[in-house]
Amino acid sequence: MLMAAMLIKMLTEVALMALLGRWLLGLLVGVGRERNVFWRLLDVVVSPVLSGVGRLSLGRLGPAGQARAAAALLLLLWLLATAAKIDHCLALGPGACR
Repeated sequence: MLMAAMLIKMLTEVALMALLGRWLLGLLVGVGRERNVFWRLLDVVVSPVLSGVGRLSLGRLGPAGQARAAAALLLLLWLLATAAKIDHCLALGPGACR
């Protein structure tokens, strides 16, 4: 249980950081961001989450709305995984989760 919570927490952290990096790089680069190598790398990391949110929203959200909804979903998932990890560590005792 602890390993699953830690794995989910780690994967959501990576996706959140990639989403944030993609947003910041989009602000810095501007219109030519699709030709940027780093943008494409971050897009590969974030695309499964964005496509999942796009399927859940049935195509009603635009690209910016999908990114915001994906960030909210990832943040909620991260909070739930953190709460599960804390709950499990408190049940095991303080020495078990170092």
